[in-house]
Amino acid sequence: MVSASILGLIGLAVLTTFGSGLHVYERVQSYGGLQADILLSLEEMERDLSNTFFFSGIGFEGQAQKITFPAVIEVAELIDGEEIIGSSIGQISYYLGEDDGQRILIRDQRNYSQAGSKSEIEYDQFGFLIY
Repeated sequence: MVSASILGLIGLAVLTTFGSGLHVYERVQSYGGLQADILLSLEEMERDLSNTFFFSGIGFEGQAQKITFPAVIEVAELIDGEEIIGSSIGQISYYLGEDDGQRILIRDQRNYSQAGSKSEIEYDQFGFLIY
């Protein structure tokens, strides 16, 4: 009886330690996911800024909440039913927006023909089109 109760206490201690370790692991994983998302967004911004060049048709504009600049962008064209990825001159904008009360970095990419247009095409922080 004594050995069973001692074994039960040891088992309870091991189970409690394992449970709290699992809880800490889950917290670290969720925090790491957020950091990875931020890192990917900043790397994409770095890539876009490294593709910047002077172009008289699209100016560089910087404000407190928004930056717009000409850059080489990737565009997808449908040719004979096949999607072909190519490069083009375009305009990229980064600005702060809100999604579910959270402030997010929005990426807006337009090709040269759309750069003069004032309609907003919105992309999320990962570069996916927001409908």
